Amino acid sequence: MLVREGKMVERPGGTEIPVALSGLEAGQTYRMMTVNAEGTRVAGGTVRAANDEPGDTRMVTAVRKDTITALVVED
Repeated sequence: MLVREGKMVERPGGTEIPVALSGLEAGQTYRMMTVNAEGTRVAGGTVRAANDEPGDTRMVTAVRKDTITALVVED
């Protein structure tokens, strides 16, 4: 599960999004993505779960924050 945790920050060329992750399998790598109103997914980085405990990270995407409608994490 991926949940935004805090305010999205506009950066040159994109957006930084603080997120909380849970339910990830230790040792697995996951892709984080943003989604816009048209359903287009854009990469937001990867994260490797060190253990199965919840954790925080920052997603960085090339999408402007005012066009983001959803956040996704998948293996």
